[in-house]
Amino acid sequence: MENVNKVVDCRTKALINSNHTFKDIFDIMFKKGDYILGEYNDGYNIYTVSYEEAKNKIFNLAYSINQKYPNLKDEYIGIANESTIEWIYIYWAILASGNKPYLINLRHPKGFVNQLLKSLNISYLIGNVDIYDAILIKLEELDLKYDLNYKFEFANEMALSTSATTLKEKIIFYNGLELSNQILNCKQVLKENKQV
Repeated sequence: MENVNKVVDCRTKALINSNHTFKDIFDIMFKKGDYILGEYNDGYNIYTVSYEEAKNKIFNLAYSINQKYPNLKDEYIGIANESTIEWIYIYWAILASGNKPYLINLRHPKGFVNQLLKSLNISYLIGNVDIYDAILIKLEELDLKYDLNYKFEFANEMALSTSATTLKEKIIFYNGLELSNQILNCKQVLKENKQV
């Protein structure tokens, strides 16, 4: 627990001293490239993904978005993907491409999601769920390797919807400051809940 507290203290201090943008959150989150971001399996083997590997995948995707879809700038792009490690790549790639992610709840009815996509003027989705009224970009289509000198301009906004019970349109927007404030609450959560 002591090591966890040290990491949390270091990261929260860096976030407090930042500009509280999504770019700042990304830089802090991906600072230790050799740390493990996550694991996945293929039914037989377990594979790990480091933060450095993930960062490279994210930048390749973001670069591909910028090169293959130059008209997408400061637009909302929906994430139409199950909760997998690829979801993380898509989320950060959309932000790194200068666009804003919309977190689609795949459990919402199709018609309700299409209504939300229309409200946000979303024309493109990224992922593997191809049932909505927007153009789906599959991950394998975003196959360019990013130029190391390329300057990524991160967006600083995201959206998600709630209201799964009432199915009344409700879209919530977050910027980096609002998300930073939520992240900074983690110190108190860890203090009060040792099991975390």
